[in-house]
Amino acid sequence: MCIKINFIQSKSELIIAWWNTSLSPPRGRPREISDREFAASIIKQLFDLKIDLFALGEVSLLDIEYIIKEIDNPSLESFFSKTSSSSGIAVIYNRDKVSITEGENIIDSCGSTRLKTAQRVIVKLCDHDQVIHLYISHWFSRLFYHEDHSKRIELGVSLRLAIDRIKQEETAPHYIILMGDYNDEPFSRSLADHLLASRDRELVKNKENLLYNPFWKQIGESAPYKSGQSQNGVCGTYFYKSTCDNTRWYTFDQMIFSSAFLKDDIFSLNEYLTQIVRNTELENNLKKGIFDHLPIMSVIDIKE
Repeated sequence: MCIKINFIQSKSELIIAWWNTSLSPPRGRPREISDREFAASIIKQLFDLKIDLFALGEVSLLDIEYIIKEIDNPSLESFFSKTSSSSGIAVIYNRDKVSITEGENIIDSCGSTRLKTAQRVIVKLCDHDQVIHLYISHWFSRLFYHEDHSKRIELGVSLRLAIDRIKQEETAPHYIILMGDYNDEPFSRSLADHLLASRDRELVKNKENLLYNPFWKQIGESAPYKSGQSQNGVCGTYFYKSTCDNTRWYTFDQMIFSSAFLKDDIFSLNEYLTQIVRNTELENNLKKGIFDHLPIMSVIDIKE
């Protein structure tokens, strides 16, 4: 396997990642042991790159126990939030670098449908008093509700209101990160219009009600085309081989940041290292196996 990523980790960085593993889907039968072994090997490689906090979607408690055992790092701890009878969201983190506490589980409703908006986790670096509010989401599939369905719009509104409550309750700066599998693209109404997640970095920097979504950059091919130069690229985070649409790729997995990360203060976004994580064997699996998402990651620079 080959993880295509290039950076040097230091104490002055917080490295975070997200992956919808597909190991324990909310519907359908459990995966084979070999699938769990494969997913654990991918996650272990990322922890070898000094990830500090790794959020995982579609996992069970058994999956997390197995993954922790395989990584075999005594500094790692985990947090698990159940989202269905067989599945949940987990966070594996380095307790030597950060501590986490469970925040609210944000549940909303639209008509008779219960909407699982996000799980809030409060992240605190061991050497800093300032907290980061991390909202981890796995929104329902488009197989059930199409892009502009009212329930998808309501999810964006619900997450926006949760963020606004934090801003009302705490003094600035408000360090807020959203991450997960939204089953919506950066330009979808739920994220762009109702969550107010913008591609315009300078505008976000000067308007604190907006959020910055660097994953607008990840909706096209990862490498430009030139005749005679073979480029085996990706153009999203999710691959759907049975598509009847005009693309097989979708950028459903994203990280979104509050404007405080653009102020060059205590924490600041390192956008150069905000990316889709490339892995040769995982990419080959997208077209034939149960895995259909690529991991994503970002780096937060910490002012000493």
